[in-house]
Formats: sequence, C-alpha cells, structure tokens
Amino acid sequence: MKNVSIKEISSIVTTILTAVGAGYAGLANIWGFPFADQAVSSIAVIVSLISAVLGAFTMKKISDRSASNNIIQETDNSQEETAVLDFVEPKKAEVADSKEDTIKNDIAIPKGENE
Repeated sequence: MKNVSIKEISSIVTTILTAVGAGYAGLANIWGFPFADQAVSSIAVIVSLISAVLGAFTMKKISDRSASNNIIQETDNSQEETAVLDFVEPKKAEVADSKEDTIKNDIAIPKGENE
C-alpha cells in the first residue's frame, strides 16, 4: 500500500461521511429510521470540522509557498521592505475573420443571423 497523507485520508472520510449522511436522511424518510435529523446534523458538523482543518492546512501551505517565492527588497533610504510579485500578462483574444462566424458574448452566431 502506498503512503497516504492525512489530507488524502481526511478528504476521503469527508466524502464518505457526506454520502452516509445523505443516504441516511433519504432512507430515514422512507423507512422511518429514528433520529434522522440528529444523525444528519451530527455528520454535517463532523464534515465541517474536518473541512475546516483541511482548509487551514491548505491556507498554511499556500502562505508558506507564497512567502518563499516572494522576493523581499530593501529600499536604500528607509528600513521599509517591499514584496515584489511577478504577474503574468493575460493572453489577448483572437479576432475572428470577417468571413467566418462572429462571436457575441461567448456564443458563436453564424454570419447572417446577427444582422
């Protein structure tokens, strides 16, 4: 068996618990199982807690990664530090040939129907 991280295990557990909660809620209404609201609410709380922990780990990892990727430069005249970030320029949209179909609001309209 390969090594599995706690994040992967937590993700699998939250998926299974969500499915169990939804299944129990549906079957409880059909078959009259006891404590349907309490069971489903408890499962939702547990899934929320696990998701919050996963989110905290993800945020920490992102902040650690972005902190190590940023270059801190010190200005000559002051003690102030400035973070320098590299941004990628967005790609320019391609202009359709006038003989071809035109695009309006991301929907292709054949030539002749937009006039």
